[in-house]
Amino acid sequence: MGKEKLIKKGDIVTLKSGGPKMTVQGVGDTKPGPMNTIRWVRCIWFNNNLVNEYNFDEAVLKIVGGDK
Repeated sequence: MGKEKLIKKGDIVTLKSGGPKMTVQGVGDTKPGPMNTIRWVRCIWFNNNLVNEYNFDEAVLKIVGGDK
């Protein structure tokens, strides 16, 4: 199994289980326990002309093709 590309600010992502395309607004680290570090990804997306935003664990996201 190959290494997955790290998600970075400006990438277009979606949940691995499906859903809307989202833009990565930022990435950071959280240490919830003594041995674990979780990379969180701040995403923004539109739903009926309303901006939504949420912090996701990087493990649940995948990079999708964008309009670059």
